[in-house]
Amino acid sequence: MPRPHSLAVLAAALLLPSAAFAQDRFDDPSDDWKFRTSLYAFVPKVGGNAQLPSGAERALYVSADELISHTDAAGMATFEFRKGRWGAFGDLVAMDLGQHVNGTRSVLAGRVPLPPGTYANASLDIEAFALTVAGTYRALERDNANIDVFAGGRLLDATVKLDWDFNSDVVGTLRSGSSEVGHSSWDGIVGAKGRVYFGERKQWFVPWYVDAGTGASDLTWNASAGLGYAMHWGEVFVTYRRLDYDFGNDRHIADLDFEGPTLGVAFDW
Repeated sequence: MPRPHSLAVLAAALLLPSAAFAQDRFDDPSDDWKFRTSLYAFVPKVGGNAQLPSGAERALYVSADELISHTDAAGMATFEFRKGRWGAFGDLVAMDLGQHVNGTRSVLAGRVPLPPGTYANASLDIEAFALTVAGTYRALERDNANIDVFAGGRLLDATVKLDWDFNSDVVGTLRSGSSEVGHSSWDGIVGAKGRVYFGERKQWFVPWYVDAGTGASDLTWNASAGLGYAMHWGEVFVTYRRLDYDFGNDRHIADLDFEGPTLGVAFDW
């Protein structure tokens, strides 16, 4: 994971003069094999809802977006290759998120109102990784823009753990305890991604990406857009990304979403 001063160096690199620009090898229109790998940090806000068995009659209802307002950075990596118009890519997001809060009323909120004066000390931890793999086809190729369409699948493996301690008894719920639920599933996805180049030597670019799908989940979608700069050794870019899952209200994990900025570097060969 990049250190803060490393992130500052990457951000400053966006301001380097355009003389450092080199032609993007991956988007060259030739039929040669082309490869690109990207490494980036993701600093998301997490939201979602989970029902955790409490050991009593009632499941604990947890609002993740209230218990965790911001998270530690998560690591991400992408690898893709292309030959002619055909190609493929893989994208991995790995995160270990968590926070401890005192005096929260988010536990059970939205399903059963807490009695006046009742609150909980709670800690919520989410461990998750999402792997997206897909085959691509270059549908549009111009001097200043390109668009790939793709189809594939996404695996999500997530574990949500809650520890709680109420300051008074809540009917049907243990006063204190710990519970953990997990979810692992594949969904089929379709989508499109591309770039728009601009600048005197097309050294600046706008990367964008969108997909949607279903399968084990009711709906999953992923979208991002941002700004990048190409140099002789590679590229730097910043984007804003959201990854969203809706599993349905009958699941232990009803929904999860991760949203926030990314900062990274990419290398072509």
